[in-house]
Amino acid sequence: MSAIKPLIRYHSGTIINRLTPVADALGTPIMIYDQNMMDEDLGKYTRHPTQPKMITLEEGHNAKCIEAGQIVFNMITGECVIVSSKYSGAILPYNYTHIEVDRDRVYPRYLVYWLNYSPKALKQIKLYQQGGSMIKKITHKQLQALEIPLPCMHQQELIGNLAHSRVRLKYLKAKREHLMDTYLRAILFREEH
Repeated sequence: MSAIKPLIRYHSGTIINRLTPVADALGTPIMIYDQNMMDEDLGKYTRHPTQPKMITLEEGHNAKCIEAGQIVFNMITGECVIVSSKYSGAILPYNYTHIEVDRDRVYPRYLVYWLNYSPKALKQIKLYQQGGSMIKKITHKQLQALEIPLPCMHQQELIGNLAHSRVRLKYLKAKREHLMDTYLRAILFREEH
């Protein structure tokens, strides 16, 4: 057994169709985590952000909600993120899994980076996605079977923090390019307004 297996637990998302929405006056509107939110948490810059889907539920609902700093894995795309504070409290749909780690022994940014970019991880995930079903969805059993190396905590922190900084830099560069394009269009074509 891999040294990391006892340090990780997987929690399924909620089947949204099984939730019972109520009138706004009787409950609380809650965001539903989706691919657009995940892309933003992945550090992908979006030129045209979308509004999140909302559902109003009673206070005692049993939907799986995620919090800032938690790890989420998309069972269809194989992508993994750390949830941002912007989406804290969102409902996690069934196509996603919350990965809970022993934070004293596994650095979340390391695990996320390893799942998204490690050739070993990508090879294993791609192999699972080539299964026989029409929808290429990774199962919890397959996630648990991943062979994940576990370097010392210091090395995990170095790898995870470097990866996080790199993703942030890519995001800022993409945002700068978009803002520059917007500015140039406004200046160069101002007589057309």
